Amino acid sequence: MPDRFELSPALSAQPGDHFWAYGSDVTLTELRGSLAPGVWFHPHGAGLGAVVVDAAAFSQADARAVALDTALFDQRGCLSPRLVSVVGSEQQAQTIAQSLAGELTGLERELPPGPVSAEEAAEARQSRDAAAYAFELFPAGSGWISCAPELVV
Repeated sequence: MPDRFELSPALSAQPGDHFWAYGSDVTLTELRGSLAPGVWFHPHGAGLGAVVVDAAAFSQADARAVALDTALFDQRGCLSPRLVSVVGSEQQAQTIAQSLAGELTGLERELPPGPVSAEEAAEARQSRDAAAYAFELFPAGSGWISCAPELVV
């Protein structure tokens, strides 16, 4: 129902209110300390989001949905998928990887990624370099999709 949630530019949670937040564990710890006693805090921090797909049933709409879940939180929230496990053939896994890369590229124009610190950029580059060594990479806007067909189930 549209009237159940409201976006606000300032924190104004009162005792008895429910407050959902997404972010790093450090940010959530600081945020928890800033809320009034009695506020129901629902933190969603570090985690590993995963998706399992059946290649035979996977559609372009599914690719868009997975890409949207990834783009919305810049892979900083627990809901951002970092792993897509494909049940199918090597060729199907590569096709799905390419489809996800295309959707992420398109979404980046609609939902530009947020700013990253120098430390975050270095970590991303290190992850990309490790993935490039071990897996096939598909460009996905400013990011990438890696595919490990030998792990296909």
